[in-house]
Amino acid sequence: MTVEARPIRARRWAPAAHAVALLTAAAVATQRLRVGTGIALVPQRDPIHTAKEAASLDLVSGGRFDFGVGVGWLREEIANHGVEGVRVEVLAKDLGVTKGGFYRRFRDRAALLSAMLADWSAGRIATIEQHASLEGGTARERLKAIIQLYSERTNTEGMAIELAIRQWARSDAAAADAVARVDAARLKNVAGLYRASGLAGEEADAKAFMFYCFIFGQSLLFLERGPRKRAQLVAKSAEKLIENKNQARPAD
Repeated sequence: MTVEARPIRARRWAPAAHAVALLTAAAVATQRLRVGTGIALVPQRDPIHTAKEAASLDLVSGGRFDFGVGVGWLREEIANHGVEGVRVEVLAKDLGVTKGGFYRRFRDRAALLSAMLADWSAGRIATIEQHASLEGGTARERLKAIIQLYSERTNTEGMAIELAIRQWARSDAAAADAVARVDAARLKNVAGLYRASGLAGEEADAKAFMFYCFIFGQSLLFLERGPRKRAQLVAKSAEKLIENKNQARPAD
């Protein structure tokens, strides 16, 4: 069979093209060119289909296929595959540095994970302190704004990272300590808002606990209702969380 060699022109959609299809086209159009993947994200692929594709391409190319595998950048891999997805070799490649350059900054993978935990916990604590600040608003307004932030503008990647780190904390003491610090800061700041709105100490602490049970719980629920009904339910629940029963009710 004779195959006419034609140049494979780059197109605007090329980054989204299927690697195996493009490599197969290159393999059948040449005789000595080695073809291969840079980093094939194996955790995102079906293992049986991936094995068949790799074996078929290796056969078609006459053994000229190099299969590069690994995982990708830190935030995306933590969100999609948990801490197991973090690999030094791939991070160094994505950052455009050598492994030696990477290790000049981090002693080893454990040091990288420790720095990641410190960055995540510091960021989460700074965020809740900013959201709970009473500058420019009342305690009730701050509570309502926090609920709106987490319920109306869901950060899918941020929530996935949060869940991945919490899963990590189930088997790692350092991760558990980081999560505990973040949770303590969240509860302390929200309890402070409830105290500022007139609740006593223990009642404010309990309300802060319920507040975060709602914040994270509602983001995980798949309701058999449309977005409008969900928004109404969230708004009604929020009113229950920020109402102050100590305030005098108007006379009938």
